Amino acid sequence: NCAKKIKEELKLNCMPHFTCVDSTFDFVLKYINDINKLGFKNILALRGDKLKNDNTQNNIKSDFDYASDLIKFIKTNSSINVSAAGYPEGHSEAKSLEDDLKILKIKEDYGASSIYTQLFFDNEKFYIYFEKAKKLNINIPIIPGILPITSFNQTYKMTQMCHASIPKKLFQKLEKYQNEKQAVLEIGYEHACTQIKELINFGIGKVHFYTLNKAKSTKNILIECL
Repeated sequence: NCAKKIKEELKLNCMPHFTCVDSTFDFVLKYINDINKLGFKNILALRGDKLKNDNTQNNIKSDFDYASDLIKFIKTNSSINVSAAGYPEGHSEAKSLEDDLKILKIKEDYGASSIYTQLFFDNEKFYIYFEKAKKLNINIPIIPGILPITSFNQTYKMTQMCHASIPKKLFQKLEKYQNEKQAVLEIGYEHACTQIKELINFGIGKVHFYTLNKAKSTKNILIECL
Protein backbone atom coordinates (compact mmCIF):
# COMPACT_ATOMS: atom_id res chain seq x y z
CA ASN A 1 0.00 0.00 0.00
CA CYS A 2 2.83 2.43 0.84
CA ALA A 3 4.66 1.68 -2.41
CA LYS A 4 1.41 2.11 -4.37
CA LYS A 5 0.77 5.48 -2.70
CA ILE A 6 4.30 6.68 -3.47
CA LYS A 7 4.02 5.60 -7.09
CA GLU A 8 0.51 6.86 -7.84
CA GLU A 9 0.29 10.01 -5.73
CA LEU A 10 3.89 11.24 -5.60
CA LYS A 11 4.75 9.91 -9.07
CA LEU A 12 8.05 8.54 -7.81
CA ASN A 13 9.75 5.37 -8.95
CA CYS A 14 10.26 3.01 -6.02
CA MET A 15 11.29 -0.58 -5.36
CA PRO A 16 9.09 -2.65 -3.02
CA HIS A 17 10.95 -4.83 -0.50
CA PHE A 18 9.51 -8.32 -0.15
CA THR A 19 10.31 -10.98 2.45
CA CYS A 20 9.54 -14.67 2.05
CA VAL A 21 9.87 -16.02 5.59
CA ASP A 22 6.81 -18.16 6.43
CA SER A 23 5.42 -17.67 2.90
CA THR A 24 3.90 -20.21 0.51
CA PHE A 25 4.34 -20.45 -3.26
CA ASP A 26 0.72 -19.39 -3.78
CA PHE A 27 1.09 -16.32 -1.57
CA VAL A 28 4.25 -15.16 -3.33
CA LEU A 29 2.76 -15.80 -6.76
CA LYS A 30 -0.24 -13.63 -5.88
CA TYR A 31 2.11 -10.92 -4.64
CA ILE A 32 4.10 -11.04 -7.89
CA ASN A 33 0.90 -10.73 -9.93
CA ASP A 34 -0.25 -7.77 -7.82
CA ILE A 35 3.13 -6.08 -8.28
CA ASN A 36 2.89 -6.56 -12.05
CA LYS A 37 -0.64 -5.12 -12.17
CA LEU A 38 0.51 -2.03 -10.28
CA GLY A 39 3.28 -1.50 -12.83
CA PHE A 40 6.32 -2.04 -10.61
CA LYS A 41 9.38 -3.22 -12.52
CA ASN A 42 11.81 -3.80 -9.63
CA ILE A 43 11.73 -5.64 -6.31
CA LEU A 44 14.22 -6.29 -3.51
CA ALA A 45 13.93 -9.95 -2.52
CA LEU A 46 14.74 -10.77 1.11
CA ARG A 47 14.28 -13.71 3.42
CA GLY A 48 13.27 -11.63 6.43
CA ASP A 49 13.76 -12.26 10.13
CA LYS A 50 12.69 -15.59 11.54
CA LEU A 51 10.36 -15.67 14.51
CA LYS A 52 12.14 -15.95 17.84
CA ASN A 53 9.68 -18.57 19.06
CA ASP A 54 10.78 -21.81 17.39
CA ASN A 55 7.55 -23.59 18.33
CA THR A 56 5.50 -20.96 16.54
CA GLN A 57 7.87 -21.04 13.56
CA ASN A 58 7.52 -24.80 13.19
CA ASN A 59 3.74 -24.53 13.00
CA ILE A 60 3.84 -22.13 10.05
CA LYS A 61 4.04 -23.54 6.53
CA SER A 62 6.86 -22.06 4.49
CA ASP A 63 7.98 -22.96 0.96
CA PHE A 64 11.07 -20.77 1.14
CA ASP A 65 14.15 -21.25 3.28
CA TYR A 66 16.37 -18.55 1.85
CA ALA A 67 16.21 -15.33 -0.14
CA SER A 68 17.89 -17.17 -3.01
CA ASP A 69 14.81 -19.44 -3.19
CA LEU A 70 12.61 -16.36 -3.48
CA ILE A 71 14.80 -14.86 -6.21
CA LYS A 72 14.68 -18.07 -8.22
CA PHE A 73 10.89 -18.33 -7.84
CA ILE A 74 10.27 -14.71 -8.89
CA LYS A 75 12.52 -14.99 -11.95
CA THR A 76 10.90 -18.30 -12.93
CA ASN A 77 7.41 -16.86 -12.72
CA SER A 78 7.82 -13.27 -13.90
CA SER A 79 9.91 -10.74 -15.77
CA ILE A 80 10.32 -8.49 -12.71
CA ASN A 81 13.82 -7.17 -12.15
CA VAL A 82 15.07 -8.59 -8.84
CA SER A 83 17.69 -7.15 -6.51
CA ALA A 84 19.30 -8.96 -3.58
CA ALA A 85 20.75 -8.07 -0.20
CA GLY A 86 24.46 -8.27 0.59
CA TYR A 87 26.33 -8.17 3.90
CA PRO A 88 29.79 -6.53 3.90
CA GLU A 89 30.59 -8.04 7.30
CA GLY A 90 28.80 -11.31 6.62
CA HIS A 91 25.25 -12.31 7.50
CA SER A 92 24.77 -12.93 11.21
CA GLU A 93 23.88 -16.58 10.49
CA ALA A 94 26.77 -17.24 8.09
CA LYS A 95 29.75 -19.29 9.27
CA SER A 96 32.15 -16.90 7.56
CA LEU A 97 32.28 -14.03 5.09
CA GLU A 98 33.46 -16.49 2.44
CA ASP A 99 30.40 -18.72 2.98
CA ASP A 100 28.14 -15.68 2.82
CA LEU A 101 29.70 -14.60 -0.47
CA LYS A 102 29.08 -18.06 -1.94
CA ILE A 103 25.40 -17.52 -1.19
CA LEU A 104 25.60 -14.11 -2.85
CA LYS A 105 26.95 -15.82 -5.98
CA ILE A 106 23.95 -18.16 -5.92
CA LYS A 107 21.64 -15.13 -5.77
CA GLU A 108 23.30 -13.76 -8.89
CA ASP A 109 23.10 -17.13 -10.63
CA TYR A 110 19.38 -17.35 -9.83
CA GLY A 111 18.72 -14.01 -11.46
CA ALA A 112 19.51 -11.10 -9.13
CA SER A 113 20.59 -8.09 -11.19
CA SER A 114 22.04 -5.93 -8.40
CA ILE A 115 23.01 -6.09 -4.73
CA TYR A 116 22.07 -3.59 -2.03
CA THR A 117 24.25 -4.00 1.04
CA GLN A 118 23.46 -3.88 4.70
CA LEU A 119 24.58 -0.69 6.42
CA PHE A 120 28.24 -0.36 7.41
CA PHE A 121 30.42 2.36 8.91
CA ASP A 122 33.88 1.08 8.01
CA ASN A 123 34.63 1.42 4.29
CA GLU A 124 37.54 -1.01 4.56
CA LYS A 125 35.00 -3.74 5.32
CA PHE A 126 33.16 -2.89 2.12
CA TYR A 127 36.33 -2.80 0.01
CA ILE A 128 37.32 -6.28 1.18
CA TYR A 129 33.79 -7.54 0.53
CA PHE A 130 33.73 -5.96 -2.93
CA GLU A 131 37.08 -7.42 -3.98
CA LYS A 132 36.22 -10.89 -2.67
CA ALA A 133 32.93 -10.75 -4.59
CA LYS A 134 34.76 -9.90 -7.81
CA LYS A 135 37.12 -12.84 -7.30
CA LEU A 136 34.03 -15.09 -7.17
CA ASN A 137 32.94 -13.61 -10.51
CA ILE A 138 30.04 -11.72 -8.97
CA ASN A 139 29.70 -9.07 -11.66
CA ILE A 140 26.37 -7.41 -10.93
CA PRO A 141 26.45 -3.93 -9.31
CA ILE A 142 27.10 -3.88 -5.55
CA ILE A 143 25.46 -0.78 -4.07
CA PRO A 144 26.69 0.21 -0.60
CA GLY A 145 24.18 0.95 2.17
CA ILE A 146 24.83 4.13 4.15
CA LEU A 147 23.08 5.06 7.39
CA PRO A 148 23.46 8.74 8.37
CA ILE A 149 23.70 8.49 12.16
CA THR A 150 21.08 10.57 13.98
CA SER A 151 20.94 8.72 17.30
CA PHE A 152 23.62 6.87 19.26
CA ASN A 153 21.23 4.41 20.93
CA GLN A 154 19.31 3.65 17.74
CA THR A 155 22.50 3.12 15.76
CA TYR A 156 24.03 0.89 18.41
CA LYS A 157 20.90 -1.30 18.55
CA MET A 158 20.83 -1.61 14.77
CA THR A 159 24.47 -2.66 14.57
CA GLN A 160 23.80 -5.38 17.12
CA MET A 161 20.83 -6.63 15.11
CA CYS A 162 22.45 -6.61 11.69
CA HIS A 163 25.98 -7.72 12.55
CA ALA A 164 27.69 -4.42 11.66
CA SER A 165 30.61 -2.85 13.50
CA ILE A 166 31.33 0.76 14.44
CA PRO A 167 34.96 1.94 14.17
CA LYS A 168 36.44 2.58 17.60
CA LYS A 169 37.06 6.33 17.14
CA LEU A 170 33.56 6.88 15.79
CA PHE A 171 32.01 4.89 18.63
CA GLN A 172 33.94 6.82 21.28
CA LYS A 173 32.91 10.14 19.76
CA LEU A 174 29.23 9.13 19.57
CA GLU A 175 29.28 7.75 23.10
CA LYS A 176 30.79 10.98 24.41
CA TYR A 177 28.11 13.19 22.84
CA GLN A 178 25.21 10.72 22.89
CA ASN A 179 22.97 13.08 24.89
CA GLU A 180 23.65 16.07 22.64
CA LYS A 181 21.33 15.68 19.66
CA GLN A 182 22.93 18.32 17.43
CA ALA A 183 26.43 17.00 18.08
CA VAL A 184 25.36 13.45 17.16
CA LEU A 185 23.75 14.75 13.96
CA GLU A 186 26.95 16.56 13.00
CA ILE A 187 29.09 13.51 13.74
CA GLY A 188 26.77 11.34 11.65
CA TYR A 189 26.72 13.86 8.82
CA GLU A 190 30.50 14.20 8.69
CA HIS A 191 31.08 10.45 8.81
CA ALA A 192 28.55 9.68 6.08
CA CYS A 193 30.01 12.40 3.83
CA THR A 194 33.49 10.98 4.32
CA GLN A 195 32.26 7.45 3.58
CA ILE A 196 30.56 8.51 0.36
CA LYS A 197 33.46 10.60 -0.94
CA GLU A 198 35.86 7.72 -0.31
CA LEU A 199 33.49 5.25 -2.00
CA ILE A 200 33.29 7.51 -5.05
CA ASN A 201 37.11 7.62 -5.17
CA PHE A 202 37.10 3.82 -4.95
CA GLY A 203 34.95 3.73 -8.07
CA ILE A 204 31.47 3.25 -6.66
CA GLY A 205 28.86 5.26 -8.54
CA LYS A 206 25.71 4.57 -6.51
CA VAL A 207 24.75 4.60 -2.84
CA HIS A 208 21.65 3.40 -1.00
CA PHE A 209 20.60 5.47 2.03
CA TYR A 210 18.89 4.10 5.12
CA THR A 211 16.97 7.25 6.06
CA LEU A 212 14.82 5.72 8.85
CA ASN A 213 12.19 8.40 8.14
CA LYS A 214 14.73 11.17 8.80
CA ALA A 215 15.32 12.49 5.32
CA LYS A 216 16.82 15.85 6.33
CA SER A 217 20.23 14.36 7.14
CA THR A 218 20.28 12.46 3.87
CA LYS A 219 19.28 15.60 1.94
CA ASN A 220 22.12 17.59 3.50
CA ILE A 221 24.60 14.81 2.72
CA LEU A 222 23.48 14.73 -0.91
CA ILE A 223 23.95 18.51 -1.21
CA GLU A 224 27.48 18.15 0.17
CA CYS A 225 28.51 15.13 -1.89
CA LEU A 226 26.95 15.83 -5.28
